[in-house]
Amino acid sequence: GSPAADVCRTYLLLRRALPSIAEAYVVTYAKAGRISSEQVFAWLPVIAAARLAEDVPEEKEDLLHLAALAPAKP
Repeated sequence: GSPAADVCRTYLLLRRALPSIAEAYVVTYAKAGRISSEQVFAWLPVIAAARLAEDVPEEKEDLLHLAALAPAKP
């Protein structure tokens, strides 16, 4: 799979409990790897939608918001 998608999923899992660590993780990974933070966050709507299928009630509202961030197709 896509390394950017994997980093995005880890970010999503960390962001509720440890937001500063989640941000630092993405920045550090982007500096060390061959991907940008923009590439990581481009996956956020897709990863959030997939996480919705895991049915974690306390995350539902936040995930719905993140899933809606997908750019509209012209």
